[in-house]
Amino acid sequence: MVEKRKSRRFPIHLKAHYFTGEREGNGKKCTIINVSRDGAGFEFYTDERIVVGTLPLLEISCPELIEPANVEGIVKWVKQGKMDFIGGIEVTSRSDEDTLSSLLTYTMGM
Repeated sequence: MVEKRKSRRFPIHLKAHYFTGEREGNGKKCTIINVSRDGAGFEFYTDERIVVGTLPLLEISCPELIEPANVEGIVKWVKQGKMDFIGGIEVTSRSDEDTLSSLLTYTMGM
């Protein structure tokens, strides 16, 4: 299998919530398990069914940030496990790529 990634993924563990429609309530829980710098975005873990093509808004909690970071993207792939789902999100705007870079800086101590 040929590697298609433009940049390296960095393992992290951040709690987040995602919204797939109107931003109502607290959203659905997920965990961000890795981040890359160049738009491949997030790979996340959740026990809720997720669908390729969905346009979620992620609200990511990071201890170093006062307010949660918000990132929009598109679900590019999904793998279903026995009791969970893992999906990859590609960010949809330059400002979200900047947010990714900031999160990576905070979490990796760069």
